[in-house]
Amino acid sequence: MVFNGQHVKISPEEFKRRETFLTEGQIKYNIFDPFSWPLQAKLTLAAGIAGITSCSYYNIFYRKPWYQAIVVKSLLISGGMCLAYFAGKSRVYNMATRDAVIEHYMELHPDDFDRTSDYIGRPYSGILMPWFPRRGAYPRKEKSEYDHPE
Repeated sequence: MVFNGQHVKISPEEFKRRETFLTEGQIKYNIFDPFSWPLQAKLTLAAGIAGITSCSYYNIFYRKPWYQAIVVKSLLISGGMCLAYFAGKSRVYNMATRDAVIEHYMELHPDDFDRTSDYIGRPYSGILMPWFPRRGAYPRKEKSEYDHPE
């Protein structure tokens, strides 16, 4: 790959650093940083906020006191939060299973994933430019030799 007049090939160490950098669960859990929360916690919080907001707007719209049917509403909100938690847990499990199946298939059939050139015959390392994701959810701890000077 030619980048600023230089041939660039990403080393296996750099590839591993990038892959572990953007994988879910690599960021240390912090209660004040929602980007570090697991999916179950995010969905549970969203369901709780949505339930409380909808109950509040219902009471305001029908001019009821805030404590009207509070036991029933709190049970419904709790049930919705439980459903959201298990939906998030199911989603994480399904995505992990899907990734494991795909990786296992790639290990069993490496010939099917051996494309190293395009239709003209050029290797992809000579075509693709390096791409460096800039995401606020993934703060950069270490610099890479491929980082742009800022």
